[in-house]
Amino acid sequence: MSLDICGAYVSISPIGREGITDDVLETVRDFTAQVQKFLNECERIHALQLDQANETAA
Repeated sequence: MSLDICGAYVSISPIGREGITDDVLETVRDFTAQVQKFLNECERIHALQLDQANETAA
């Protein structure tokens, strides 16, 4: 998985089947939850920006 946004680049990949432990899975689950929170906040801010643009245009 990779992410390239706003000048930041993050890449995460498994090192092999034997390297995927319970701890790795927990870390990935935690990371995924944080990504979801980030997405929700981005969508909220984007909606506010659209509302503000519509109010300015009206």
